[in-house]
Amino acid sequence: TRFSRQLVERSPGVVSAGADVSMRGLLSVHVQDRKPLGIWCNGVDDAECFFFDQDGVVFKPSFAFTGSVFAMWRKEGVVVNLGQVVPCTALCANAEYARFLADHKIATIVMNEESHTLASVDGYSIKAGDNATTTMNHIRMLGVKKVDIRELEYVDVRFPQKIYYK
Repeated sequence: TRFSRQLVERSPGVVSAGADVSMRGLLSVHVQDRKPLGIWCNGVDDAECFFFDQDGVVFKPSFAFTGSVFAMWRKEGVVVNLGQVVPCTALCANAEYARFLADHKIATIVMNEESHTLASVDGYSIKAGDNATTTMNHIRMLGVKKVDIRELEYVDVRFPQKIYYK
């Protein structure tokens, strides 16, 4: 209906909407809200942050810091606004990767052209590439080898067949 289209177009936080009128003339409105998966912050000073969902759609203002509940993503020089899609959808909007980040208490991800630096609230960092599966598999491999990642300064998993750590 026209009402449903306008509601979705004007409300970035709404995925879909519908309206029905019963035989008795009762109006029922159904709205499906977007669910936050991560946070995108514009600029290096985190002055403007937004929640984004599994489709990468930016839909609601956010605080810059949420602990490790939601990972905070940023890339210097990239600005997004409500209703736009984050520029890292393959990584940012990957639900499995988001769970992995939460499990490892990753609070911030700073992206650049060559890699991403994932910073944990536990004090260590992970240098990763664009492949979420490679990153997750490498970190899991450290667990298999009984390496406690929380005791490390950093882990570098940018390379497909190698893991560096200190």
